Amino acid sequence: SPVTSRNFNSAIRACQLDSWHVRDEAVSASELAAAIVHEAAHARIDRCVPYREELRDQIEAACIRRELAFARQLPDKDGLVEG
Repeated sequence: SPVTSRNFNSAIRACQLDSWHVRDEAVSASELAAAIVHEAAHARIDRCVPYREELRDQIEAACIRRELAFARQLPDKDGLVEG
C-alpha cells in the first residue's frame, strides 16, 4: 500500500513516515512525535486484535486518543490539541 504522510504497515510491521513530511520545516518535532505515537498505537492494537473493517472506526478512535494523550503532555501542545 502507498505511504501517506504516515501509516502503520502491518505487512512489514513498521510505522512509516513519508520522507517529505519528516523533512518539512513546517512540521514540528512534536507533530512528528505525535504521529509516531498514533502509528505505534496501530502497531500495538494490530498485535492484539486482527484487523477487521468493522473495527476500523474504533481502532482509529483509540489511536487518536493515544495521540492526544501524548500531545497534552507537550509544552508546545497548542495546535496539536484543541481545547
